[in-house]
Order: sequence, then structure tokens, then C-alpha cells
Amino acid sequence: MIFRLAKENGNSGRRGDEGSKIEHEAKVLEIDKKAVEARLTASGAEQVFSGEVVNIRLDTKDHALKTRGFFARIRKTTTFEEGKEAVRFTWTIKQDQKADNGGRDKNKKKREWDSPTSFQDHGGALSDLIAAVARITGISEPLEEKRRVVKRRTTYRYSEGPVAGATIDIDEITDVSVGGKKREGFIPAFLEIESAHGISEAAAEQQIEECARILGLSFVDGQRNMSEANLLKHYGILNQK
Repeated sequence: MIFRLAKENGNSGRRGDEGSKIEHEAKVLEIDKKAVEARLTASGAEQVFSGEVVNIRLDTKDHALKTRGFFARIRKTTTFEEGKEAVRFTWTIKQDQKADNGGRDKNKKKREWDSPTSFQDHGGALSDLIAAVARITGISEPLEEKRRVVKRRTTYRYSEGPVAGATIDIDEITDVSVGGKKREGFIPAFLEIESAHGISEAAAEQQIEECARILGLSFVDGQRNMSEANLLKHYGILNQK
């Protein structure tokens, strides 16, 4: 399915870094979910989200966003609030970033733009995303769905101490489709530690390391900075024909 920019926005230039933030995060694969959640609770982390997350990756037909180091996604989240199902749609644009020393960051480092509000339907989020992609990246070609990943997610956040503001997402992927075709396979539960925003790269790295220490976890080189695509390749999901 292909989605086009409905009409030209008068401002066709890039928005640059306006409204963006830098995120630092690191993955740990194949965790013991119950043990990790027990440590999170014992160490003062608060559960702030539990529900289903659907990540819908979009790009142009010739992968113009990926080629320029960008990533565009619509996310659908489903939770139950007061016994009722609540569904929200948001969008995110990310751009690859180098470490402050000019090399490759040991953690995953991205510049991120998020939708300023949530939407009640996919169409509203998509229309806003298409306009944002044109504004931020200068790319106004039609977008099409490349990949869809469904997962169960539980999120915890620390509010005090040296790890204040850090969040931990525990994910269990339940379904993957690429180009509209379902892929088979199994990915064990994994987590992602994201540092607080607005702190230096060095402070973010220290905070991520401290979270791992508190949770009794160790990072593995080549896994801690994995993208979603590389995670799927690691487990043979994207390698299927």
C-alpha cells in the first residue's frame, strides 16, 4: 500500500533539529522476564505502561529514508483503562547519529522527532507523518509500509537517584510481517534501557550501565546497539524468502 503527500506544504525546507531530542538506548537479549521485573520493582522502578504495541515501518519504494539515515514509524498502542480498550496512534522519525567523539557509539544513538499529539486512527497519524517527513527530511515521495512488528510491551521508569528518568522496555514479539507477508520464527523476551533525555552522552552511558548493574544484566557487544531490523535478522526472521 502506498501513501502520498496530499498537497504541498508551503514550507518545503527542512525543519532541522527543531522539536527533536537525542535518545541513547541499549538492548539486552534473552532475559528472564519475571526475574528482571522483580528487580525493577525492588529497586524502585514504577510500571508506566503495559499493553500491545504495533510498529509500522514506512519508507519510499526505493528506500530513500533509509539511504539518508532516517527511519519513519507509526506506532499503535492498545491498553485497557478502567475496563475499556484504549487505542492510540503516534508517529516517530529517527535519524542515525555518531558518537560525540565522531566514532560509533556503543549504545544506539538517534535523533528523534515525535508526533506532538496522539491520534485516534491510523489515517490521522499517517497524514501528519507524511507532512512531517517532507518537512524534516525534504523527501516528499510516496511512502509504503515495509514492515509491521507486533509486541507485548511493559515499561518501567525510575524517578529517583542516579537513574532518574531512565526507562526500561520489556518486549515480547508476537508477530512480524514484511511487505505484507507474515514471517515465522521465535524471539525470546528482551529489554531496552533508555537513558533520561537532556543529559550528556557520557552521563547517558553511565546511567545505562548503572541500570544494567541494578538489574544484574550484562551487555553483549554487537547486541546492545541493535536496531529492530538487526534484531530480526539475528533470529532469522528477515532472512526468510
